[in-house]
Amino acid sequence: MGGFLDDCNSSDAQFTVSFSASGNGTLVHKATGLCVSAAQMPKPPPPPPSPPHPPGPKPPPPPPPPCIPPAPSPSPPLPPAPPGAQPCDIYNMSGNPCVAAHSLVRALYSSYDGPLYSVKRSYDNTTVNVTLLSAGGYVNASIVDNFCQNMSMLAAVQKRQALLNDRTLPPGWPPLCIIQDIYDQSPQGNHLTIYNASKNGRNPPDLGVNATAVRTTANGHPVYAAYFQDHACQGYRNDNTSGIATGDDPETEYMIVSGEHYNAFCCFDYGNAETSGHDNGDGTMEAIYFGNDVRWWKDPPTNTTGPWIMADIENGMYAGDDHIDPNSIPTMGYPFVTAMLKGKPCEFTIKGGNSQEGSIAKLYDGPRPQHGAYIPMKKQGAIILGTGGDNSCGAVGTWFEGVMVTGYTSDATDDMIQANIVAAGFGK
Repeated sequence: MGGFLDDCNSSDAQFTVSFSASGNGTLVHKATGLCVSAAQMPKPPPPPPSPPHPPGPKPPPPPPPPCIPPAPSPSPPLPPAPPGAQPCDIYNMSGNPCVAAHSLVRALYSSYDGPLYSVKRSYDNTTVNVTLLSAGGYVNASIVDNFCQNMSMLAAVQKRQALLNDRTLPPGWPPLCIIQDIYDQSPQGNHLTIYNASKNGRNPPDLGVNATAVRTTANGHPVYAAYFQDHACQGYRNDNTSGIATGDDPETEYMIVSGEHYNAFCCFDYGNAETSGHDNGDGTMEAIYFGNDVRWWKDPPTNTTGPWIMADIENGMYAGDDHIDPNSIPTMGYPFVTAMLKGKPCEFTIKGGNSQEGSIAKLYDGPRPQHGAYIPMKKQGAIILGTGGDNSCGAVGTWFEGVMVTGYTSDATDDMIQANIVAAGFGK
């Protein structure tokens, strides 16, 4: 509407104004009676839409903040181990008590005088506990020798088993005797038994290992090993443990194995695993692996013969993070190998050495793999032997003993443990 009124006091400039509550209304010119509609002022137009995202992939999200490990606690010097001290005595001295102490060979405390493991005879299903020659000493292998000797009865059992069993079994199965249980010498009572995989929706249950397949000596005493053979699906487990690290809590583990019996399959492990018997995702387990399964490494080595000590942290066995030089990782082919794994927030350490002589070497010490979801760890605290956390059972190996302790041990403690293992005289 345009135009001008020169005299606002004239009758031509007078209107009657009427507005409703909504703001709409009329203006009536008094002189002419003409009506002018009036309405609210329109709202301002909305802002123009944002321009579309340019074609192509969206920019990646910002990287997560770096994982900062806790500052190491000062480690006071350790006194020399007293005469007769065993690995768990040394760990107690260092403030890292054993929460799992399994051995087929010897006592892991100087005062331990209980059984090491039990053996089950296949032709009559009876069992016997295998004990020590003396407190804090070596196994009494004659118990196994005397219990597992009726070969004529074994032949009949094997024939019957071949007729009745509907699963694929190793040749000559069952053996005369299998290892039924491996007892925890620690106060936690974390004993290992043949894993009944069917309770977690897997069939059939795992098998036990042949109790007499590998016989050797330790400082002149006859001893047996747990021999995990090919195509047998043999495994031991405890899903209801006490005292084992969970979440991102620090822990240390070691095992003694043969460096001459291994393969490239999953997973010859000992250590911390899922309580479900299933793969619960990255970082839900932390166990020592021994073998040459390198398919998980970002860059496999040129020579894949191995064997190597690795960390099985679920969905992969790793000798380090994503940036290691794969051809620089030492192999561990000794007749007897000390394999050690230490985990703490953000980082892990792998150590290894010859169980018969020398020191233990630091093979890797640094961040966890950068891919996946390994930070933070989500450990669940079960214990496995011979299989993966999800009961993958394609691996082989020969195992003698294993220990798990609370906390991330010092280098001085690790050195004392290796010296104790050497003094135990494996293979001598």
